[in-house]
Amino acid sequence: MNHPRIASPITSLSAAHSSLPRTAGKIAGKIADKAAPRLARRGALLACCVRLLAMLLLGIGAAATASAEPSEKDAIALVEKGAAFMKTHGKEEMIKRVNAKDPDYLQGALYLTMRDLKGVILANPVNQAMIGKDLIDVPDADGKLFRREIVELAKKKGKGWVDYKFKNPVSGRIEAKTSYIQLVGDVTLEAGIYKK
Repeated sequence: MNHPRIASPITSLSAAHSSLPRTAGKIAGKIADKAAPRLARRGALLACCVRLLAMLLLGIGAAATASAEPSEKDAIALVEKGAAFMKTHGKEEMIKRVNAKDPDYLQGALYLTMRDLKGVILANPVNQAMIGKDLIDVPDADGKLFRREIVELAKKKGKGWVDYKFKNPVSGRIEAKTSYIQLVGDVTLEAGIYKK
């Protein structure tokens, strides 16, 4: 008894393994023929179970991604990596790499930016419209002049953290952010994380 409308995994298996001895192929075909009516009755239930399993796996994947969000240590490491590269290859090469969206310096919501000590953005992989602009007196959503604070921190201490609100490139929402700042020559390198 054949059921052509149902593609049984067993039928597919026997077709795919034509190198099996002929008797094994015949046995697999008979099993498929017997299983087909049960699969037809259980098809809706099976499809529902497959969908549920897929949603569960996607949920686990989302949870793993959420737990893998960048940390303060990641931000520091990215800035230090940029500083080491810049000391070896120079400021202009660092600008090119960041603006070219080099994956070494753009990792989702964690990315490296560079500004001069007047506050002008020199490199930004996620919003290149900011490059070359003096935004030092443009406040965040709460009115904080965080860019001015970044430049002042760099000049006074050479490195540290600044908190502000900024648009997350992954979520598209304005979120609380903290950025690690390091003075390298006559520019700052910055990488921040979004707080949850």
